[in-house]
Amino acid sequence: MRKLIAILSVIVSVILFATACLFLWGGSGSLTALEINWVESQEQNQAQPGDTLTIMTYNLGYLSGMANNLPVRKSEAFFANNLSTVVELLREVRPDLVGFQEIDLGSKRSHFVDQVHSISQQTDLANIAFAANWDKKYVPYPFGTPQTHFGRILSGQAVMSRHTILATERHVLSPRTWPLYYRPFYIDRVAQVSIIDLGREVALINVHLEHELRSLREKQAREVLQLVRTYRERYPVLLIGDFNHIPPAHVVPEDRGAQEETIRLFSSVDDLQPAFSDEMLVNDTPLSFTYSSANPEQKIDYIFYDTRYFEAVEAFVPDKATGASDHLPVVMRFVWRQNMDTRSGG
Repeated sequence: MRKLIAILSVIVSVILFATACLFLWGGSGSLTALEINWVESQEQNQAQPGDTLTIMTYNLGYLSGMANNLPVRKSEAFFANNLSTVVELLREVRPDLVGFQEIDLGSKRSHFVDQVHSISQQTDLANIAFAANWDKKYVPYPFGTPQTHFGRILSGQAVMSRHTILATERHVLSPRTWPLYYRPFYIDRVAQVSIIDLGREVALINVHLEHELRSLREKQAREVLQLVRTYRERYPVLLIGDFNHIPPAHVVPEDRGAQEETIRLFSSVDDLQPAFSDEMLVNDTPLSFTYSSANPEQKIDYIFYDTRYFEAVEAFVPDKATGASDHLPVVMRFVWRQNMDTRSGG
């Protein structure tokens, strides 16, 4: 009996040691400080006064379509087809700036394709800023299906531009408190700030907020709001991304008292306007929906712009990329205001 107990004790110790090694190895990343946040940019396509400029925000869902985060494994051809769909959309819309969320830079779940450079090289978006928010050697998700676990993950947020990107910063937002067994594997929520030369230096803030916990999403929104206020002291600001919450205009009146503050925080800032105003949302709501791409019922992706400097020409949600991601993109065309405030800005 003592011998059996000793053997079982050794087996348990080996299992615990192996599990600890898996957590330490799988939850660690491989990127250096220079690789986790970088810019590839060049002098080209400087915007001129009077130019109409186009900006897009797009949660790419790593090109997994409606299979995003589901326990299924899509083929390499499936991802290649979705990449072609997105490239075709970008060639048609011809944005000057795009902010991507959930874009992979070599992950097992997307067959280790560098989606960032693949898109850039097939469009005229030659200038890139990248901020990693998921760098793990192994991710045991989706839960309960080891055969579809993500494995190696390198993913993040990217800004692509036809114009020179001068600098970029990566701001990690307040993290979610996960149980100890999953904490090492979870995604960072990041606000990516890029300074771009559009004939005048502009601060583009690209965000991806918490998707489940309201209290944490509101906390992260307040942190982003502080970034907006800080950068607005020096630059015209464009705030874009996946905010993971619907605007107040989508809530029926009797529910407004319970509405969370995430979108209200930004809408309440003087001179910061969403591309789709409340009036547009109420009168033309379905055309502003971005989620899900298969059956759009919610608006959770936004472009906010600084009305001191920018004048919106039009805003729309393209539907030609349906199926490439579980989100639809948002596009806004704008011009510089002729009488813009010159007291601040780069």
